[in-house]
Amino acid sequence: MDRIRSGSIVLLFLVLLIGGVAVGYRIPRNSYIPTLKVIGDVSVPLHWQQLPGEGKHEHITYQGEKYQAIKLTDIIQAAQPTAPASQVYLVGSDGFTSLLSADRLEKSYITFSNRYAWEAINLDHPINSNAKMLKEIIVVARGAKDSAFTVINRHSELITRTTGQLCADSTIDYPYFEGTASLQKRGETFKSSVYTRRRVFQLRDVAPVPASEHLLVLGKKGGYCLAENGRGYFELKENYIDFLQPDTRGTVEKVSGVMVDPPVTSIMDAYYDARHFLENGNQVLMVIIDGLSYQQYDYALNHGYLPCLQQQARATQATGVYPPENNVSLAALLTGNAPDKNGISQRSDRNLKLPSLFKTAAGLKQSVLLLEADKRCLNLEPPSVTYSDINRNGSADDDLYAATPKMLNLNYDFIVLRFHGVAAKTASYGPLAPPTLAAIQATDHYLSGMVSKWPGVVIITGAQDKAGYTEDISCKTMFVPYLVISR
Repeated sequence: MDRIRSGSIVLLFLVLLIGGVAVGYRIPRNSYIPTLKVIGDVSVPLHWQQLPGEGKHEHITYQGEKYQAIKLTDIIQAAQPTAPASQVYLVGSDGFTSLLSADRLEKSYITFSNRYAWEAINLDHPINSNAKMLKEIIVVARGAKDSAFTVINRHSELITRTTGQLCADSTIDYPYFEGTASLQKRGETFKSSVYTRRRVFQLRDVAPVPASEHLLVLGKKGGYCLAENGRGYFELKENYIDFLQPDTRGTVEKVSGVMVDPPVTSIMDAYYDARHFLENGNQVLMVIIDGLSYQQYDYALNHGYLPCLQQQARATQATGVYPPENNVSLAALLTGNAPDKNGISQRSDRNLKLPSLFKTAAGLKQSVLLLEADKRCLNLEPPSVTYSDINRNGSADDDLYAATPKMLNLNYDFIVLRFHGVAAKTASYGPLAPPTLAAIQATDHYLSGMVSKWPGVVIITGAQDKAGYTEDISCKTMFVPYLVISR
């Protein structure tokens, strides 16, 4: 009996000894290892269930204990911040969170033990920064444009926050309904509903927005979604944000920004207005002014740069699309559909997935023509002429205008004129610089020579072009003037 008792004591001692070593240096192979995530303003979110390779391990001593650890700075760099990191949040599974400045992490480490799972050890910081049972490391980057979430209305920017900042804010653990399953057994029906837990927030949680406001949600991939009365949730993913509409099951992937109370008119109305007039036997002249924003139009109108347009009704402020690239905007107004539908959602895209106004007009047995003062940015169907800067004055707009009277007299049913001088000057000098305003004034002069001569309907609008601007989503890039002149 004494021999059995002695053997048990020895065995217990060995178990405790092995366990003590494991606490400091190794993770048992068959144990459950919780995942540590590195998220926020990073290009490569990380999921760790073990410390990475031995090459970056360091052996540190803290409060008399030895640990195998990895530097927090190495972890952050492995996740590739989208801009210089400014803050780091260490979030425990119990909600305990410590905030550290990213430039004071020389002696900050992450380790794993059986006792505290993932653990932060900050040798240069107060003891309460040493979060235990870590589940997330949230990286917040300074000026992280790629992960920016911007909210605007028709007049101003409301907020710009990064994904990392939003991850660190208060969120809701929302049960998102996925579906119901049923099983027939013993003459009875057994049902179960399935939900996924989503980390979400509503716009009014982060921006001064009334709950009743309509929202236009814009995605990085060209997503375009109207949400009535602010309905819907923004889901925080690891390094981006999605928009969810539980009622309709609609989604917008990788949200870039939100427009609050957007104008009723959209740049895409050009397609439907032109189609309506063509179907009713009207000739249509569409003048597209690359780069002309509503801000520029409003300023030029109020300061005497638009004497021709001053004689017309005031142009409507129209919503553009995202991203505010020239080809993306042009595709939206020629197809009547948002970028995620028409196939043109980035600067390099050229081939439409939907028929354009030119195909629509051709289907009505009407003659069409496209005249451009810049190189073609979309592969379109109609006969076209691209004008070059013959007199070498820095713009082909005047060359296009000089050829216009002849073209207008050829009795085409549908003509599109695309001027480019405003976009070129905006990119070189800025949106309201004197050379840009001179280009806007010159375009107004060209309009005065065409509007009076055209026998049908004239549609005048701008096409977005973010060149010359620092922001992707702003009141300067997301609104264009829209005007229909009919007789």
